[in-house]
Amino acid sequence: MISGTGATLVECGDDTDWLDIHYYPCGSWDPTPPDTTDYIQWLSSLDTGPMALENWYLAMCDSVTAFNGGTPIPVGIMEYNALVVSSDPVWWNYLDGLFIADCMGHLARVGCPMGGAYSIFEGSPTDPYTSFGMIRGDTLSIRATGWVTKLYNDNFSGTVVEATSDASGGGYGLEVHATLREDGKLCLIAVNKLLDEEVQANISLNGFSSSGYAALMDITNDAPMDAPTNGTTGIQTHEGIWGTQTAFQYTFPRASVTCLLIYPEGSGVMNPPDITSRFRVSPSPVTDNLNVEFNLTEATRLEISLFDCAGRVQTSIINGEFCSGAHSVKWNRGDIPNGIYLLQVTAEGSSLGSEKIVLTGQ
Repeated sequence: MISGTGATLVECGDDTDWLDIHYYPCGSWDPTPPDTTDYIQWLSSLDTGPMALENWYLAMCDSVTAFNGGTPIPVGIMEYNALVVSSDPVWWNYLDGLFIADCMGHLARVGCPMGGAYSIFEGSPTDPYTSFGMIRGDTLSIRATGWVTKLYNDNFSGTVVEATSDASGGGYGLEVHATLREDGKLCLIAVNKLLDEEVQANISLNGFSSSGYAALMDITNDAPMDAPTNGTTGIQTHEGIWGTQTAFQYTFPRASVTCLLIYPEGSGVMNPPDITSRFRVSPSPVTDNLNVEFNLTEATRLEISLFDCAGRVQTSIINGEFCSGAHSVKWNRGDIPNGIYLLQVTAEGSSLGSEKIVLTGQ
């Protein structure tokens, strides 16, 4: 426990379930907008120097155990982020997403039982201070940190396995994290922190035999920095990539977070339906009607649902059996309010990916 004005850690024995510590490895109290040098320093801080996350966390766990008379206490990090007071939109809307994505991977790697990025929601239409929340209340829109959290939550599960990158660049480069999921798929999260450079990578699988196919999703900086897009179109599902049983090749976009779900050998994925590659929605943004076009290589039961920023289902746009071939469906938004929404595509009960849409004009 922490007691007294001097914040003295006293011995707790077996009386404490867990301990919360906070992680802020970098930042600035200067309200002046940061520059590229600041961005690089902050993005690198997780992997270099005295506050490199994995070494720092293990040292903190050792200290807690020592203070507690040799009895370990589970240590969670319920606040972590960069401590940046400037309301710089480039950092808070987008680049902080790269920072948080790398944090999540490192926390999983060291076995941290609980973690929480600061902060989830802040601001309102009457509160102009909306600089850092994953979800901003003034426009009810999601920043890159929110999309990163969803990407991890939906895909990064199971047992953490070793993943290394020879392009990490001392903390400013390509960082990789991986898990072996219960469904047998290998989930690889790659964070390319380089602001202006793609990374061409050879992905070698050691001890894992794949079917030669990997599903592909990413979060990129490819939209205006203003709300409601906040610098990104969110999680985008692309056509999967093909490799061999032991290797893949892929070029990771600049300033991006990429998720590869690598299918195991014998999974039956020989020629997956190309619904995710030929799934198109238009126009963007949507004012009245949304056109949904897709192509199926085989007869499939397909469902497309609309979720709001809080993860609540608003409506089912498509739900039924479709034969192979090209299809086009028109959906009218009705009285659904303006905002950012997520289209979740499911075929035969399995998720095929998602697409972000913006509703405006009402």
